[in-house]
Amino acid sequence: MDGQPDDPQVPQPLTTAESAEPVAQIAPTFAPPAGAPDAQLLVSPPSPPSPPSPPSPPSPPSPPYVSVVLPPQKPHRPVGLILTITAIVLAGLGAGAYLLLRDDPVAPPATFSLELAIERAQLPVPGVGYDVTNSNGIASTSGHLEHDTASGLTHAVLDMGGMLPVDESVEFIIDSEEGNVYMSSDVFEALGANPETDWILLNMEEISDGALDSCVFSLPGQGNPLELVTQFDDEDSTIDDLGNETIDGDELRHFQVAVDFETFLDSDECIRTTFEASGEDAPDQLVYDVWVTEGNDILRLSLEIEADTQTTSEYVITSTDEEFDIELPDDDEVTPIDELT
Repeated sequence: MDGQPDDPQVPQPLTTAESAEPVAQIAPTFAPPAGAPDAQLLVSPPSPPSPPSPPSPPSPPSPPYVSVVLPPQKPHRPVGLILTITAIVLAGLGAGAYLLLRDDPVAPPATFSLELAIERAQLPVPGVGYDVTNSNGIASTSGHLEHDTASGLTHAVLDMGGMLPVDESVEFIIDSEEGNVYMSSDVFEALGANPETDWILLNMEEISDGALDSCVFSLPGQGNPLELVTQFDDEDSTIDDLGNETIDGDELRHFQVAVDFETFLDSDECIRTTFEASGEDAPDQLVYDVWVTEGNDILRLSLEIEADTQTTSEYVITSTDEEFDIELPDDDEVTPIDELT
């Protein structure tokens, strides 16, 4: 056709003024529909030369994206978690250092310990209940006693073991502070008296006439036999561990404590004075047998005195956590023994 060159020029890759590198062509991203005639890509011939112009911006990449510049953010610092972990680590280090500094392992709690039992026996308690048996080689008494710590009163029901002409037990209320013993009057009825009240009052100082009975309330353990342990700490005392024993189903540790008799006499002026006045030969020692539970409580006590006659007192503790309600009889229920007819 006229006006057209015989050999049309082949389109050349586009270049920029700053670079001789060809600019990538963007290929079509579509395909002709099925059954359509072949499509041809028409490319226009290059434009005639023109004065240099600013380079065209490069084509955006595909797929397009947007750059967003965000303000700087402070890094997240889990302060609470850090403090918690630090505390745990420090605690662990402290415990480790403590264990490293210890020379001995943690000891298990002691059991069957006489030393701990003596300490526990001197702790304040509301009251003490116990069974007792006394014998002097001639006669014996036995029964149950309850001592109230707050009032200082003791209630006793004793079997006199033939010492009195009664078949039934005898009831007592003992006021250690005043030195008074209230005794049920039926004993005196059996002796031929004619009491008009339920109780007979005996003041031990008035009726003892200087005998050792006048100091009965000065003796350790009156009312509360656990007070006997106050003598065990004396430097002249000796302690023997006789091993474990099972008594009435209770597993106990048996100790024997020997207390110097002179130390015992020194515990109260009245005791020394009246004992020396009695003319009896003083033994060298008082010997206590003590049975301690696994929980370090004194369950049983036995006291033996070797003098002109052998005297033994045995105690079995039945309660240390009860408050016993003990009251003195009213005046109109009491007859002093010196007024008894």
